[in-house]
Amino acid sequence: MGMPNRQIIPNLIVAGVTKAGTTSLFRYLSGHPQVCSSSIKETCHFLPLRYNERPLPFSDYSRYFSHCAHERLIIESTPGYFNGGAAVAREINTHLPNVKIVVLFRDPVTRFFSHFHYMKSLQKLDRGVTITEYLSDCEKLTKEALAVRANDPWFGLEGGKYADYLDPWIETFGQRIRITFFENLMEDPNRYLQDLSVFADIDSNYFKHMEFRQENKTRDHKNAWMHAFALRAYGTFAPILNRHPGLKLGISSVYAKLNERPTQVDIAESQHISDRLTKYYAPSNAALRAQLITLPTQMVSDSFPKWLTETSLV
Repeated sequence: MGMPNRQIIPNLIVAGVTKAGTTSLFRYLSGHPQVCSSSIKETCHFLPLRYNERPLPFSDYSRYFSHCAHERLIIESTPGYFNGGAAVAREINTHLPNVKIVVLFRDPVTRFFSHFHYMKSLQKLDRGVTITEYLSDCEKLTKEALAVRANDPWFGLEGGKYADYLDPWIETFGQRIRITFFENLMEDPNRYLQDLSVFADIDSNYFKHMEFRQENKTRDHKNAWMHAFALRAYGTFAPILNRHPGLKLGISSVYAKLNERPTQVDIAESQHISDRLTKYYAPSNAALRAQLITLPTQMVSDSFPKWLTETSLV
């Protein structure tokens, strides 16, 4: 019989950002023998604070980690936390005073496209909406409107303005935060994880022989009804699939053959939107770079991606 009074809580949270490789990172870390991961990837326990709502009692949080024993690292990953700013950061720190935070940033232009297609995949946007129409809808919403949970599907544009949300995390966690980049994870996952292992205080040798698969890649689907059923089924069985990655991979492979197809893209339209977004995000990227270059080396990756170093458009 289990120990009902035992409370196991995480000492590392992947707190952001959405569509920046957080699922892949969570899976890579979860396989490590010194790591125990939450029963589902995104517990979302602190997320209500982002929308001016109250979380469930903290005692409810520990149920996601009840299967953990004496692992060195206990983790969860809820990328929506980052955009909750000070409210989320301070609540996490209050309840988890020793927790470490990992943040991944991604080129906000490619992240915008990925967010758009992901919202379609989740059936939160009409399949007929174009990327131009989506951008227009995002531009209409104020920051106040985007603080309403129901407007989350249209957070694609605002979600790339990382500089606006970073300061409270740095102020709250100091050298317990590590800022990293999606591009580095995808380009050389072994080097990325070797580096992160030092911050997380786990044995880096495990990752030298790992087979790295990108997780949560967004694709289109053929049949909307079948996809809706698959989304509901995954929500129900996520804890089981999380503990058995081989089973999840097998089911995902079968489903991909049955109902997935490559995302449909209008190349000319996408290039036009990409050019617009590059100019739009240039001031924010410059502000982010200015923030990051002042931080101690242990708080930020030493290899900045191209989108963060090219600030000449400002």
